Amino acid sequence: MFKFGVMVPFLAVMILAVIRDVKAADCVDDDGCGAHGTCPATTAPCVCTDGYSGDGCTAAPCTSGGGECGSHGSCNTGGTTVKCDCTDGYSGVLCADAPVCTASGSECGTHGSCDTSGTIASCTCTDGYTGTTCTTAPCTSGGSECGTYGTCNTAGTTVKCDCTPGYTGTLCTQRSGGNRVTFLAQLLLIPIVLSRYMQ
Repeated sequence: MFKFGVMVPFLAVMILAVIRDVKAADCVDDDGCGAHGTCPATTAPCVCTDGYSGDGCTAAPCTSGGGECGSHGSCNTGGTTVKCDCTDGYSGVLCADAPVCTASGSECGTHGSCDTSGTIASCTCTDGYTGTTCTTAPCTSGGSECGTYGTCNTAGTTVKCDCTPGYTGTLCTQRSGGNRVTFLAQLLLIPIVLSRYMQ
């Protein structure tokens, strides 16, 4: 009579073999990865794009009527690429990446405003400020950002470069038009002055 105890090791070996076979299949060329993936080598699985996954990159990131896109997106199955169409400034394959700012929010601080006209909402900075939320001032106290023709003024609510006469710009790098006119006027006066001394 056959005993079950003898079968246990055999069944364990069979289960391990099946589990090892379940891993993603290796591709032979890009054709095996469909329209949403590429084959990096003949001994590697497909590298999927556009949020697709699975063997051959055939599993779409969302389904019509499914909740994969969350509360800030909906699944668009109308084109050749099934994808989440995000709303409210959210982005990412499944619309899970929160926007940097919102139209009614104050995320950009006092030196910027939220631009929601593009696909991804972002801060548009003013007063020479930079950074994702416009918090990086154009200069620092004791820093050299203002160059040779300016000094950093950190006394007010807006940190800025105070430029020496004849220079302008956020970092005092542009010569102002007034000095250029004065310089040109001086050049034109040279012949007149010389002619007086030559007489």
